Amino acid sequence: QSSCFVIERTYDYREIKKIAPWPVVISIKIIYLIDRGSGLWVFHKHKDGMICHVEMDKNCRGSEAVKKCKQALQWIFDEFKEVNIVYAEIPKENKPACHNVVRVGFYFTHEEENIRHYEVKR
Repeated sequence: QSSCFVIERTYDYREIKKIAPWPVVISIKIIYLIDRGSGLWVFHKHKDGMICHVEMDKNCRGSEAVKKCKQALQWIFDEFKEVNIVYAEIPKENKPACHNVVRVGFYFTHEEENIRHYEVKR
């Protein structure tokens, strides 16, 4: 696998719907970042920062997934200077995602109703 990838903001909701396992909301308040063929990152306002939802292609795992997630996170911090914290909420049973989010730089804050909560600061 190549570590060369391009994450970009997209408004191509048809493409987003092909990747997202959740209902897609069409709104300029939601930022959809895509690396075509590898992943989708969704950011929106949450508390005092943004929350991130991620869907990675099943072929994009491990260190490659971590690199891409770091790039998406950096994109948010570069483009939105007012955002100083990003949150992630991951089902406890999704152990690979819980492991990788820490490798990306998030730290665990608490668990509530089998959801693990993480955050990362700028």
